[in-house]
Amino acid sequence: MVASSDRAARALQTDFHRRRRVEGLSTWPVPNIVDWKTFARTAWEDRNLDGRILLNTTQEQSIWAQIIHSEKHLPTMLPASVRRLASMAMEAHDLLCSYAPQFLRKSSRVSWDQDAGEFGKWLASFDDHCAKNGLISPSRLPLELIAQLQEDSSDRPPLCIAGFDRIVATQRQLFDAWG
Repeated sequence: MVASSDRAARALQTDFHRRRRVEGLSTWPVPNIVDWKTFARTAWEDRNLDGRILLNTTQEQSIWAQIIHSEKHLPTMLPASVRRLASMAMEAHDLLCSYAPQFLRKSSRVSWDQDAGEFGKWLASFDDHCAKNGLISPSRLPLELIAQLQEDSSDRPPLCIAGFDRIVATQRQLFDAWG
């Protein structure tokens, strides 16, 4: 079962265990209930054949901060500003991956100007850095997994999803590719 969030997964697990105790059972198999991010990470790791390394939050923020700091503009020279901008860039990257993955291609960002244009340059640098060093952002895992699943026609266990008030485009594509 794939839950929308870590909190939803914990609530479903707690409810499952509570029901087993009410049934009078003293032991039972643990349900396989994971949140969306854990599902995507685990499924990607099972299929990661190219040896890329998954970045953790601190590592990813450090890369964004290095890219932003290299701009040498006044706001990107102050450590506190760099950290805030790096966090905002990570969030923007995550939103693009979830809601508008078509804008991850450089060619689709050529008309971006001002702040969006600057972010587009940072994103291009981030992508280049990750490609050169064999790294991947957790935000990209669902997109990578979609491509892997589309190439792999082997049988997969059925999924049950819970707690999603809406399913974003990337999630829909991944669930469709899963089958």
